[in-house]
Parts: sequence; C-alpha cells; structure tokens
Amino acid sequence: MLALILALFLAYPAAAQPSGAALMPPLVAARQVVPPHVVPGTTYNPAIPTPTDALGFNLGEHPVRHHDLLAYLGTLDRLSDRISVEEIGRSHERRQILLLKITSPANHARLERLRTEHLVRLEAGVEAPADAPVFVWANFGVHGAEASAQDAALATVYHFAAATGGEMEALLDRAVILVVAVLNPDGHALRVSRVDRFSGEAGVSDPAHFQHSGWGEARVNHYGFDLNRDWLLLSQPEARAWVGAWQRWVPQLSLDHHEMGSNSSFYFHPGEPRRANALITRRQTELADRIAGYHSRALDPDGVLYYAEEGFDNFYIGKGSTYPQVNGGVGILYEAGTAAGGAVEGRNGLRTYAENIRLQFRANLAAVTGAVEIRRDLTASQTAFFRQARASARASGTAAYVVAAPDDPARMQRFLGLLAAHGVTAHALSETIEAGGRRFEAGRAYLVPTDQRQAAMVRGIFETPKSFEENVFYDVSAWTMPLAYDLDWAALETSAFRPWLLGERARGGFDRQSALAPDLAEGPYGYVVRWSDRAAPRVAGELLRAGLLVRAASAPFEAATPSGPVAFGRGALFVPTAGQQMDAAAIHALMGKLAREDGAMIAPIVSGRTPSPATDLGGNKSWTTVTRPEILLLFTGDAPRMDAGEAWWLLDHEMGLPVTLRRASDLSRTELSRYTHVLVLGGVSSGWTRAETDSLTRWTRGGGVLIASGAAAQWAQRAFAAETGEATSAGASPSARPAAGPALAPANSGNEARTPDQPAARPAEPPRDRRDFDRMEAGETEHIIAGALFQSDLDPSHPLAFGHADRDLAIMKVGTAVLEWPRDDAYAVVARYRDAPLLAGYASRTSIARVAGAPAVTATQRGTGTLVLFADNPTFRGTFPGTERLLLNAIFMNRHIRAPRAPDLSDETD
Repeated sequence: MLALILALFLAYPAAAQPSGAALMPPLVAARQVVPPHVVPGTTYNPAIPTPTDALGFNLGEHPVRHHDLLAYLGTLDRLSDRISVEEIGRSHERRQILLLKITSPANHARLERLRTEHLVRLEAGVEAPADAPVFVWANFGVHGAEASAQDAALATVYHFAAATGGEMEALLDRAVILVVAVLNPDGHALRVSRVDRFSGEAGVSDPAHFQHSGWGEARVNHYGFDLNRDWLLLSQPEARAWVGAWQRWVPQLSLDHHEMGSNSSFYFHPGEPRRANALITRRQTELADRIAGYHSRALDPDGVLYYAEEGFDNFYIGKGSTYPQVNGGVGILYEAGTAAGGAVEGRNGLRTYAENIRLQFRANLAAVTGAVEIRRDLTASQTAFFRQARASARASGTAAYVVAAPDDPARMQRFLGLLAAHGVTAHALSETIEAGGRRFEAGRAYLVPTDQRQAAMVRGIFETPKSFEENVFYDVSAWTMPLAYDLDWAALETSAFRPWLLGERARGGFDRQSALAPDLAEGPYGYVVRWSDRAAPRVAGELLRAGLLVRAASAPFEAATPSGPVAFGRGALFVPTAGQQMDAAAIHALMGKLAREDGAMIAPIVSGRTPSPATDLGGNKSWTTVTRPEILLLFTGDAPRMDAGEAWWLLDHEMGLPVTLRRASDLSRTELSRYTHVLVLGGVSSGWTRAETDSLTRWTRGGGVLIASGAAAQWAQRAFAAETGEATSAGASPSARPAAGPALAPANSGNEARTPDQPAARPAEPPRDRRDFDRMEAGETEHIIAGALFQSDLDPSHPLAFGHADRDLAIMKVGTAVLEWPRDDAYAVVARYRDAPLLAGYASRTSIARVAGAPAVTATQRGTGTLVLFADNPTFRGTFPGTERLLLNAIFMNRHIRAPRAPDLSDETD
C-alpha cells in the first residue's frame, strides 16, 4: 500500500519549461504546473469541490483568509462522510478554531466508542487489539506568519475527503486523523492582511520587499504570545482549546507544521540527539526516526533538500512537537523555508508559497501512511510509556506532591485547572500534614499523586532538573510550575504517604471564580478587599472607575466585621461608605457584584477602630489613597508582543485596566502629562534620542511612575545616572554591592583606575583552553541563561511586594543582566537574587556568580515620581503570578513608595 501511494504521489507529468524559468530551480517550475492539493495519478470524487473550486484560485497564488478557510472546511463537512467538524474554541478576536475528525464512514459510526476504549486501555495499561485504528493529530498554523503551515491544511483535508480507491479506503479504516485548522487564527489574519496589502500584480521576490516583512507581529496571537510555547502553560484561550481536544484523544502520532527562514530548506524530526527531554524514551525516538524514513522516501525522488537531527531539540515540553512525547506519543516537527509573501529569493534558490504548501502536504501524507504501516508499534509504545512512567513513579520514593496557596484561592484554582487540562489528577488534602518544613492544612491544600497515568507529566510539571547532557537550548531550560505559580509545595515521600490523605478529586479552572457567597452582608462603615487575591487589582480598577474613594494599607491590621475580627495583610483596600458620591446601598450592590464576578475576598466592616497600633481605618500613618491609573504602554513594531504583549494581556485581559498602546517611535509626539504610569519593557527603549530620554526622565521626576524591565531597565539606569553624573556599569559596582553578592568586574575592561607608580598591566596571555571544533556551539552557549528559575529574596514589607506572605519568590531568569545597587536608598531593593539562586534549569557557575546577590527588582523615588526596574520580565508568558503581583503593585501601591529622609544632625550633641 505504501509503495503504491508514494508511486502515485510522485508520478508528476513532464511539463515544458516556461519562459524565464532559467532563473528558477527546475523542481519549482515543474511543480507549479500541478496545484498543490493534487496527487498526480489519484482519482478524486468530483462531488467534493477542490480548494481551487471554493477559493477561485490555486493554493499558493494568494493567502487564504480565515472566513474562506472555515467556509471550505464546512463544505467538506457537509459533503463528505469521511469528515466531521467541531468547534473547539475561539481566539481573542473571536475567530473559530476547528477540529476535523477524518476517518472511514464505518469508524465515524463508532467514533466515540473508539476514543473512549482507547483512553480506557491507556489508563489500564492494556495493549490495543490488532484492528484498533491509529490516532494521528496534525497542527496547522500555530504561528500566523508561517503561511504554508496554514494553507496546507486545506490540501490535506481535501485529499483525505476526496481521494478514491481501495488504498485510501484501507488507510482511513485504519486511522483517525485529527486536524486543527488553524491554531492561531488572529496571527493568521494579520499575516494575510499584510500580504494582500503589499502584494502587486507582477510579484516581487526581493527579500527586502515590505510584503515579506512583519513576520514577528503575525507570528504571535492578539496579545503577542508565542502560542507554540503555551502547550504547557495554557495562559491563552487558543492553547487551552487545542490541548483540551488533544487530551480527549491522546493520539499516538502528532504532526506540527511550521516555517523557518527562507535560506533554510525543509526540516523534520527527530531532533538533536543530545537535546531531548529525559522523560522521552529511546523507543519514541526510534519511532520518530522510522517516520522520518517515510518522509525521505517521499522526498528523495524529486531531490528535495531536507535535513533532520539538527538545530531543533525536544527539551521544553510546552512546544507542539515535544508535548505529545511527554504524553506517550511521537511528535514530528516540520519546518519549511518560508516563501513569505508568495515567492522570495534565498540561498537555496527561489522559494515559492505553492511549493511549501505541497511540501507540507506531502510530508503529512507520508507520515499518516507511515503511521498506518507501523500502527501496532506506535500503540504498543504509547501503552508501554504510561506503564513504565507509573512504575518509575512507584520506585522514585516520592508518592505525591502537596501544594497550597492559602492566601489566594483563585491562584490555587488556576493551578488545579492547569493540572486537569493536562490530564493530571489532584485531590483535596483530607488531613493536615507537615512536609518539606511547611505545614499544609486540610481543606486548603491539595495532593498530586505520582502513581497515575500521567506520571511523566507530573514529573515534568514538578521536578527541578539542573544538569543536562548538553547546555544548548532552543527554549527555556526550566518550567517547574509550582515555582512559577509561587505556591507553597513539597514532595511527600512514600514513607509519609497514607491513602486516606487523598480527599475528593480536585477541580479547578482558568475562569474567575467567586470566593464568597452572593449574599455579601452590608458594611455600615465600609468594605475591605484582601489584596493577596489575584482578583484584587481588577476590583481596585473597577472601584476607581466607579469614582469611589479607595485607601490602601501599608501594615497588617484586623478589622471588625459582623462575624468578628478578620486579619488582613499589607495592601488591603478599604472603601468607606462615608464621603462617597455613591450612596451606601449602591456601594453595597457594587461590592456584592465584584465579590461574585471577580472572586475577591471582600469583608463588610462595622467599625473603624482596629486593635493594632496606627492602623485605624481613618488614620494617616498606615494608609494612602489609591489613585486611578492612566497607563501608557510603549511597544515596537506593528503591535505589542512578547514582554509588552504579556504585560498588556495581564493589565487588560486579566485585570480589566484600560491601557493606551503607542509605538515607542512616537514618544516625542506623545503628551506624557496625561499618564500616571509609563511601561517601557524589553528592548523598547532602543534608538531613542537624548531629547526623548530627557522627556521621560523629566516626566518621572515630575510625579510619574516609570516601569522598565530587561534591556529597558538598563537604559533607565543609565538615563537617570546621566542626569546626576553618576557612573554606571553593566552590573553592580564593587563598592555598592553587599558582601553577600560580590561583583564580577569585566575581564580586561580597560577601565580600571591606576596610580602613577603602578606598573602597567601585562597584556593578557592567549587562552590555553583547547576544545574540539565540533563542540563550539556548546561552548558558545556555556554561559548563556536561556531561561532558568532563580530564587530571590523578597522584602514582603515593601509596597511592591504587598500581597506576598514570605521572602521566597521564583523569577524566570533569561540572560545575566542585573540591576545597579541604588546608591542613595538602602530601602529600594524590593528583591535580590539569593546567593545560591538556581532553583531549576541550566546556568553555568560563572553565570550564577554574576547574578548571585544582585538586585532583581528596585523601586526608587526620583523627584516626586517613582522609577521601578525589573531585571527580568515580570509577566513571562503570562505564567508567573508572583512577579506579576510586583508589576500590579507598581500600578496601585506606588504612593506608598518614598525615599528615606536624611536625618537632621544639626542639634545633636555628644
């Protein structure tokens, strides 16, 4: 069957070379004669319209708009008894994400039974019967800019819907093919708009043509997230849609279609042999290599340039080709050298959009054919994977992980929702226990047993690896999720585990959930909102937009409620009923609505008197008035993405705060006086003139709050130091740093001071270290922190840390940049990296030494304004609520921040 299908597929008719084809590789010229969706020699059902029939043009001639794609797939659903279509989710811009289930009519009649029996067998560790179909998943379009990875879905689905003959019928009887089209519809729509807007009738293949640009903006989703990093994190609705569907099927083979730079050829897995996650078995890699053989046999006869086992790894489990492998399947990544706007010149000749669609389609068909041929091996490997993972868990000595977020139930529910989405079972803790030096209370903590089908996924989520076969990473090297969520957690050893500790099965979710009953009692004196809740900043924004007076506490206090005294931590909000423009009944109705819809803990208050000193609700020492923020977020390119996009998502989508978006290049034309806060994140500050820099520093000193992170934080340090004539360096100066974190002076920097009688330094000797040339890549990345979890020491009394209960805070560290120690304010370091900071992931000893003890977050008063600096991205991939809290506090709690007053010593005597 395989030989016949491939023979038909590769039997291209001879064609006369068109005029001008000498400028074009012969392979491309010949293939453009046949539309990309056609397999020559195959008979197609004429009742099924081709993509050309539906679109009015051949695939590859123009990009396919999302509504046309949906319409065509809907037509195939109606006309073909091999296809059923299901909407599994919507994007931020409300576009549909579809799952297509493709198989024989006979399988469709029993499809739900096939699915449930498959899952039951995996749970029980039972082998599949010989006639069980193989489940194959295909991702199309996770990166919107990667054109052929979207439009190849139409060619693929059409072929499986319309191709006739016994071979195709046999293939569909033995396979259930699950196609997602498309994973990132918002990015896809942006890319199509760009291409259509700048395409001409003649066509321009010059890579400098603007039509071929904009790759970065269209790659991501509406809020600028790279969705191919979100399979594990699930911060975005698109990823939650397709991972939910994936886990309902748990396919044996997953195909992940992408594009890369136009100077590259065509890539398919297996990936770099030394860069695989330890949870992936040798058998899975062997099966990926066998599937690669089917790709080679499909592409070799036409001389298609391709490669494997180079450049791409299988390490981070949140990518579309690696996630399936930590869930027992085999994942195949495809990367085609992009043709961008239609056709583009590259090192390997002219790349065309149509050719890439054909390559993606060909590879997909070859892989599905291979999956059918080796389906017994694929199903046996998957069953063995789960069985072996459970056995390893039982032998590991860790029976369960216990987790809690006692100060923020919503954060706990979100984490439980994450586990459930990945098929991981968690239980409420039925009895209070001690573990890892912490006390975990029944009813407020949860247990995640390691002995379950998803034992490997549990390891991937909870373990903290620090040593690796090779130190080259395509993405981050650490993703320990309880650290990312800033949870209390510990491993529970087998000797301490008791079955009765497992209470009822836990359920969580990503949606906001009410923490109180709807009938909030009236507060005759006012209401207090607990600040440690994730929803509290959203509530603060809604209260301020309603025009209410809101006060924030800088010290812990107890407040009198109808049911007795209740303790609140720093940052708690007090909304008095007196002195408001809204009457008491309207305030009560609003507070009840916020408690129900946002899930914050809100308490009615009956008295302004508190038992703690200086915390009475009408006092001045421990209270400041919260002002309504007016936020300006600067970004580069066509839209916010990565650091800027993630901050926009947090403030806008999660917290409901209006954010003004403006290009950084428009700074000189921006009236800054309108805004209370300006966010300059990542590399946004690059290219600003001295005048533009001066305008921001003047605005800050005049009362604004400037928040900068990453490279922009380094820029801000230099900008404010230049105003006062202070010297700056890439890191902290030796004189300013505490002994706990010694500074590392740059080697041979040439800036060291020398007294006249000092001899000149001898020239540095050439390095005596010798390494093999083929290890250069590993050597070049030896001291790069691609993404590792570092522990910081947080000052919980600082206004930026309000809502945090302890001093431990995990930070995703990318790169080795640190902040300067503030020279004029000993209270300004909100968090510093610990002296032994590495929690999980890769970092060399040299890199750790550079970072250890240095400031991670600072907040200093500049004039009447505030400068808040983050060495790292506080909103990394929408998954770090601990550091996100620091950013939100910079929005709402900045009025608590002040510089220390210099002591007046003029009247002191001995």
